Order: sequence, then C-alpha cells, then structure tokens
Amino acid sequence: MKVLSPSRRRCCVEHMVAKIAVSERWARLVMGQHRATQRKIPEGRADEDVLTRALISRPFRFGRYRYGCIHWLLAQRDGKWA
Repeated sequence: MKVLSPSRRRCCVEHMVAKIAVSERWARLVMGQHRATQRKIPEGRADEDVLTRALISRPFRFGRYRYGCIHWLLAQRDGKWA
C-alpha cells in the first residue's frame, strides 16, 4: 500500500500505536512522518465545501480547462465561488 498524504500517514501511525502497541516515535520513524505533522490538527477553510463543488463543476461547464484556469476564473468573481 502506498501512503502519500500526511493525513493517511497520521491514521497509519495512530493505528500502529493502538493495534501493534509500538511507540508513536517508532511508528512515525517507520512511516516517515514528522512529529509536528503528526500532532498538528488539520484545519479546513470555512468555504472549502463550496469551493470544492465549484472546482468540480467548472470543467463540465467550460470544457477541458486546467486547474490554474479554473482557479483564475473563480478568482475573477471576487471570492464568490458559486
């Protein structure tokens, strides 16, 4: 299994600590997770859900636009994502 994102690594470290009974330090070393990344609680934006829906709907509306083009289109609307 290929673990890429810090959140997935965080879950794997927590699982190793709970189920295998290894120390957090050892589990982080094995997973390649930095201590600050492991302990920091991720914060989302207040408008993240609206922005995600807007990013997903734009390619259907505008064709084969890249992420940067869609971001530019959304930024032109003064932060109004919908």
